[in-house]
Amino acid sequence: MKRFLTFLLFAFSTHVFAQDIVVSAFLYEQNSSNPIPYATIIDITSNKYGTTSQKDGSFKLLLPKGSSNNNIYISSLGYRDTTLTISQLKESQKLFLIPVIYELADVTVTTETVEEIEIGDSTADIVKQNNLTKGYEASAGFSWGAYIKVGKKDVEGTLKSIHVYIGNTGFPKAPLSLRIFEFEGEFEFFRSQPRSKFKDILPELVILKAKKSGWFEADLSTLNIKVPESGLYCMFTPLDYGEEFLYKTAHGTKYGATIAIYSDNKSGKSIYPFIQNKDKFTVIKKTNAPTPAVSITLSRNN
Repeated sequence: MKRFLTFLLFAFSTHVFAQDIVVSAFLYEQNSSNPIPYATIIDITSNKYGTTSQKDGSFKLLLPKGSSNNNIYISSLGYRDTTLTISQLKESQKLFLIPVIYELADVTVTTETVEEIEIGDSTADIVKQNNLTKGYEASAGFSWGAYIKVGKKDVEGTLKSIHVYIGNTGFPKAPLSLRIFEFEGEFEFFRSQPRSKFKDILPELVILKAKKSGWFEADLSTLNIKVPESGLYCMFTPLDYGEEFLYKTAHGTKYGATIAIYSDNKSGKSIYPFIQNKDKFTVIKKTNAPTPAVSITLSRNN
């Protein structure tokens, strides 16, 4: 566990020093002038520096000297992921992302009895030390989250809401973006999988804005999300709003809100840590990392 947590802290750390390279640009939808907000932009060569785009599609990435040949990975819901070098980025002030068309699930009306169930426990206790919550911290642009395993009866149920315990370290009111994926193919647990094998199932980006620390519920009932057989891969990303939400820890400078961890793994027995490492996603063994305090509510035929 210690080895994994060391990696986690390294991967999600923010390095603040005299930067020598500033990369800035605007993201737009291809063949239109529509800006792309809340995209994640990560230096995947170093896996240390990242940011997110603003409402007008603009972003600024600060990098150290010697990074000119590093690869930058750009990802946004509804668009094809893009990788290019910093040198290529600096040649253009405008980047155009290619839209991806998703098929929306049909709305089915049924006369069968419907029940609501929760996977995870949004009333459970979380880990605290000296009244401070322990959990997952990250930097702007870097993502972490939870894989939610579902049973046979849950498949094709409708996702109603997601619950997240926002910790009291950092800035609980700082916004997080939420993307939910299904996996296409035969998933190998506890091994890194290419991002290309994960498909967005949300028709739009969801922004979580908690008012305070504690259990926060995001209503997803209007999106008509059907639960896939692969389960739900939920990814949270701190959105970059400048230096306002920077804070220092014993492990370095972090950003935004944190997600707490269950004090008892039984509360989240179907929940697994889920992280992004460069352009790959990984579900982590519970013996190597604590369980994020996340749950979902879904409705299914009885």
